[in-house]
Amino acid sequence: MNKTLERRAVRMMIGTVACMAIVGCGSGNSSSKIASPTLFVTDGVSNRVVQIPDITSSVWTPLGALGSGVGQFNRPTSVFQDAQSHLVIADSNNNRIVRVNDIAGGSWTALGAVGSGVNQFSLPRQAVTDAQGHVYVADSGNNRIVRVNDLTGANWTSFGVSGSGTGQFNVPTGIVLDSTNHIYVLDSGNNRVVRVDDISGTNWVSLGTAGSGSSQFTSPMGIFIDSTSHIYIADTGNNRIARFNDMTGAGWTTLGGLGDGPSQFNSPNGIFVDQQSRLYITDTGNSRLIRTDDMNGHSWTPAIQNVDANHFSQPLGIY
Repeated sequence: MNKTLERRAVRMMIGTVACMAIVGCGSGNSSSKIASPTLFVTDGVSNRVVQIPDITSSVWTPLGALGSGVGQFNRPTSVFQDAQSHLVIADSNNNRIVRVNDIAGGSWTALGAVGSGVNQFSLPRQAVTDAQGHVYVADSGNNRIVRVNDLTGANWTSFGVSGSGTGQFNVPTGIVLDSTNHIYVLDSGNNRVVRVDDISGTNWVSLGTAGSGSSQFTSPMGIFIDSTSHIYIADTGNNRIARFNDMTGAGWTTLGGLGDGPSQFNSPNGIFVDQQSRLYITDTGNSRLIRTDDMNGHSWTPAIQNVDANHFSQPLGIY
């Protein structure tokens, strides 16, 4: 990976991801040939994060095993690489956010315990950071989003309650920031995307209803914003990826359909877009990671897997 270019892109996006959202963080278009990025994937059933130097590489480096201690996870759902190249991981069933220096797991730091109060989470689904290192969390079981200064929990601030109206969420699964620090929340149970100016919920704007048509979603799980501000959604229940220009839904286009062949998915969860606008998708139901050049499915490429350690059980988040 060209880490210098990748980090510039991360800073430009002020911490957008992944997830997620993917989970994830944006990177821009480029007319020059740029190598594929190093990829980080959360493998939910195997309770680990995997580093892959390139989608065509058979060299995988894992971190994690089942548990609740240092170096252990219980269904990690997202991974994000911050401006200092630290990995920030939503360890969902352990109700905590973890940060490590790198895939070796050094300087393990965790925040969270089960609950609905300060420094508590209920099945946090995605965590990202901004350029200042503030951590933003989609706290799905508590139907809220959270911001803290860092993983000490300083200046804990939350927004949202259960519901389907303004200022309300129903299982938020994704959270990303754009280049102006607007917050985008994937409100999965309400089948919509929400944008607010800040953690206080100012200027609430939403897009989406239940369905399979334009500007409709079915249990979406992953969100990503690229450097041109296009919004990508892993529309999980519709087995597709949706992309649109902005919160009006303009430029709506989709890729996918149910299946296990090219341009097909089974419950995609995470999405990431690299500097060449190539899409990386965790095709969870098919236990595979996919790269494609564009929303037409050109150059469809699955990650190399084998029957030993280099095999996904349930890939969820990607960065």
